[in-house]
Amino acid sequence: MVHKLEQYERYSDMPLRLALGLIFVVAGFGKLTGLAGVEKMVGGLGLPIAGFFAVALAVTEFGGGLLLVSGYKVRYAAAALAVIMLVAIFAVKLPGAGFKAAWVDIALLGGAVSLMLSGARSISVDKR
Repeated sequence: MVHKLEQYERYSDMPLRLALGLIFVVAGFGKLTGLAGVEKMVGGLGLPIAGFFAVALAVTEFGGGLLLVSGYKVRYAAAALAVIMLVAIFAVKLPGAGFKAAWVDIALLGGAVSLMLSGARSISVDKR
């Protein structure tokens, strides 16, 4: 059985790309349509120019998610999303609510790092 599955190894990135991409597209869209709330949250972290960082966060999540789904520049998109998740974990989740609140973010970070290392291996814009 395992031997038969090896023929599909080249598609192993697709489920992760699609799942992470969809999560980040939805999260980014929510941020883009609610920038005032995102700016308030970013400002609460003590970051200067909160408006700029709020827009950067929203665009990176939305655009990065689209890039993962399409398979274009996956390594770069995943790296940017990994940075966002690191900030979310260490600046927001852990200090605010502890480890249990960071579980999902840690899983998203792991997926982003995995895609950063592997890139798009199969059906993707980069592999045309």
